[in-house]
Amino acid sequence: MRPLGKLYVPGLPRASSLIELIIVLPFAIYARVDLLYPLVSAFFAWSLLRRFIAPAHKPIALAFSIQTGHFVWFFSGMLLSQQITISEMHLVFLLVGLFWLLWKPGYGALFFLISYQLLSLWNNYLGLVQIPMGTDIHRSIVAHMMLRVLALVFLFSTLFQLRKFSLRRRVIEA
Repeated sequence: MRPLGKLYVPGLPRASSLIELIIVLPFAIYARVDLLYPLVSAFFAWSLLRRFIAPAHKPIALAFSIQTGHFVWFFSGMLLSQQITISEMHLVFLLVGLFWLLWKPGYGALFFLISYQLLSLWNNYLGLVQIPMGTDIHRSIVAHMMLRVLALVFLFSTLFQLRKFSLRRRVIEA
């Protein structure tokens, strides 16, 4: 018999999903269309990646794809504005982390991307408090921060999956 906390009725959302939706929905409404482009890009990256990577690397798919969507949004914004500034260094760090994660998935790439996302999240927060609420740039920074938090959730999830997999592999080998 399953414990009551693990009860799941097919067709009905889990309570944790509803709580997550209640937390995220106001931010998504505020950010408006700024989230649409990176999330659609992330979906396409995820669907391609799930088809073409080895089964052993599938745990990295979500962490990789959400950051790919963020990269595409960054890069297209840079191309459309035709401006290259110091903030485009974010693109370099993100691209290095993505290639590293795809080329050799492991703790090093995950810790690099987690560090990058945490530092960038702090940087976005420092910029956010100086900008008037309701402006387009404020909404854009809120969208960036939401994508960074989502990337961190998937990165930590991948980290725990890899750790569980490596511990399970050690038990089997022993």
